[in-house]
Amino acid sequence: MFLSSDVAPSLGRSLAGNAPNVTVNMLFPGTLYGDRRNQLDLRLTKILKVQRMKAGLSFEIYNVFNGNAVLTENTTYRDASQSGWRIPTSIAPPRLLKFSVQIDF
Repeated sequence: MFLSSDVAPSLGRSLAGNAPNVTVNMLFPGTLYGDRRNQLDLRLTKILKVQRMKAGLSFEIYNVFNGNAVLTENTTYRDASQSGWRIPTSIAPPRLLKFSVQIDF
């Protein structure tokens, strides 16, 4: 961030709305990306038929390899002592198991 007094000489005036500072991009947008997210989800289903009824037993597992890719991160830089720049704010959810039964009659 630049203070209003730093920017005023180049603008020839104060910042609009008496803003105390201005935010500037340090990198061009679209030039820095996080890690690629790869996630494998599986579903296994067994269909059982008994007379006129049909039952589907399912087992699902999400994020099989338990990857922890960063989904969102802090993109703001303040100063060296309070950086917070590129600190993850959310990561991929952990491995999840799900069992289900569907009965048609």
